[in-house]
Amino acid sequence: MNVCILDQGEIMGGAEGFSLDILRSVSKSQWNMTLLHHKYAHPDYMSRAGAIPYIHREQINIPTLDHRRFGSYVQTLKTAFAVAKQLRKKHIDVLQTNTNRAHAVGALAAHYAGIPLVWVVHDTTFPLDVLKKLVQYPTKIVCVSEYVRDFILEHGGVEAAIKTIIIPNGIDLDSVGAGVTPSLRPLVDIDGKPFSFLPHHRYVGMIGRIDTWKGQDVFLDAAHILNSEYPQHSGVEYLVIGGVTNTSEARSRYYAQLRETVRERHLSNVTFLGQQDIAQIFPSLDVLVHASTEPEPFGRTIIEAWAYGVPVVATKLGAPASFVEYGKTGLLVEPKDPKDLAQKISLLLEDHHLAETLKVNARKEVRARYDLVRIIDMFAELWDEVKIFGKMRKKAR
Repeated sequence: MNVCILDQGEIMGGAEGFSLDILRSVSKSQWNMTLLHHKYAHPDYMSRAGAIPYIHREQINIPTLDHRRFGSYVQTLKTAFAVAKQLRKKHIDVLQTNTNRAHAVGALAAHYAGIPLVWVVHDTTFPLDVLKKLVQYPTKIVCVSEYVRDFILEHGGVEAAIKTIIIPNGIDLDSVGAGVTPSLRPLVDIDGKPFSFLPHHRYVGMIGRIDTWKGQDVFLDAAHILNSEYPQHSGVEYLVIGGVTNTSEARSRYYAQLRETVRERHLSNVTFLGQQDIAQIFPSLDVLVHASTEPEPFGRTIIEAWAYGVPVVATKLGAPASFVEYGKTGLLVEPKDPKDLAQKISLLLEDHHLAETLKVNARKEVRARYDLVRIIDMFAELWDEVKIFGKMRKKAR
């Protein structure tokens, strides 16, 4: 079967990483995979995509999805025609789209090419008027969490209800290497200074792109409280891992404010590590913090931390509120509450029995629900199903 994934790729986040995981993991003998991505994709995305063997890769201009500008609609139509031409040329059986702009282009392209379409919806940022107009086109809508599914059902109406399913992001457990002794190879922080994980030191980390709603400011406030009010944790290091991707004025200003907070409060035990390979980070973390201040549509770093055996403290918002079981697979905190966050971090650093319990339960959970092998099987069944549906629809015509 010939399957094409259409992806924007302008940032390197969880959604983009997941689409690359699918491409990297599907059976080469069963599936002939094509990746169409934006020609101005993020360099890290381009590098990872280029390293995947046995796939066909093409670049295309995916226009900005601005429902207020007529020119955006015209450009979307032009791109959709171009994509449809490639789909027919490559004899694609199923088109799968991975981000909002790709959903819009893919809806029209699949319609023009006469093939079934699968939307994989990772968040709740789809413009509502565009969603209502295009929801008729996908054969199936895959949501990565109950939170995202509820959004689609609320705004997509009956049309969405009959075609929406949940398939979460998956983790390649074979590549995780949980329990492997971490390398002491020096890393480089965001200022170009060498950084090493040292034996017998404790590290609390926050992993994710730096953005105004991701909560790095709350994390720094919690670190300040821990430094000031919890002397037993004076030797703990706090790591901010992630870069400013898809740069905007607001994100750049937010990042500058974070750096200024560190200077003003003399947080010498806070390090900005920038974008890093998480395989070098997770094995050395004692606690993973997920501090989003707005509802998180999935929370991939939580699942990754579980796979690596790192206990998690997460904000009680969005998807994590539904899949993190308090006291069993993680701890939950109120949003924008650095005191609560500091208290929960301290609890995990001090209560070794609790931390170990969370690790054991979380690893069981990730193997049962988020193993990438299982997730790929679910997508394989889905592609077979929509291909059959597409053939039936053609015969009906």
